[in-house]
Amino acid sequence: MTSKPHFLTLVTGDASSYTQSNYGDYADLFERLLQRDGDRWSRRDVVRGGVKDLPPHVDAVLVTGSAATAHERMPWMRALESTLLDFLDRSVPVLGVCFGHQILALALGGRTERNPLGWEIGSAALTIQSSGPWLPERIEALPPLLQIHRDHVAEAPKTALIHASSSQTAVQMYSVDGLALGVQGHPEFTMDILQDLVKSRVTAGTMSAQHLQDVQQSKQSQPEFWRTHLRSFIEQRSLKSQQGPK
Repeated sequence: MTSKPHFLTLVTGDASSYTQSNYGDYADLFERLLQRDGDRWSRRDVVRGGVKDLPPHVDAVLVTGSAATAHERMPWMRALESTLLDFLDRSVPVLGVCFGHQILALALGGRTERNPLGWEIGSAALTIQSSGPWLPERIEALPPLLQIHRDHVAEAPKTALIHASSSQTAVQMYSVDGLALGVQGHPEFTMDILQDLVKSRVTAGTMSAQHLQDVQQSKQSQPEFWRTHLRSFIEQRSLKSQQGPK
């Protein structure tokens, strides 16, 4: 009998009250995107709950987005970086999205900063730079991906392969050794979720009405594409264990 794949989501921020009421928290969004029958999913709020006593045997780790700034290197962030390196040392794939993409890059020796070009918001056209463990060479184009960030990976880790860029963000996606994968955009978001985030920031004065207009004119991501290819990345370890030794 094969064991059920076990995935761990490390939650680094809170979804808005609107998102939580209508879609769930950030861990729920990833599960909705990537879950298949027979999976087992665990989650940990690493801001409030830390990284001690995490499940010892998982097939992949996901790190969510957050309003936090990765290069502030707060104590919980440094603890998270060490934990991610520990998982990678044990050949556990790690997928980081938005903040997760940035903190993973820092853990691996990259550098993040505030993007001098400002916010990247809405659906961004992506340019393929290279194939990789999740992106076969036969794929000639990527669908647009929803974005909401003003920090970015300014320098990728030295051994990273950069897989995609946008007009505003040179490192939209990267991987290291086939086990670490960073994605700056939000494959787990819907347009409704993104509009709610932007509206709240316009009200708070951290975004402009033009930002909201840009989002309202954006194209929805293609979740099926991201589901297929990101799922192939996170399940690589469980598939190998099911195949057994050769």
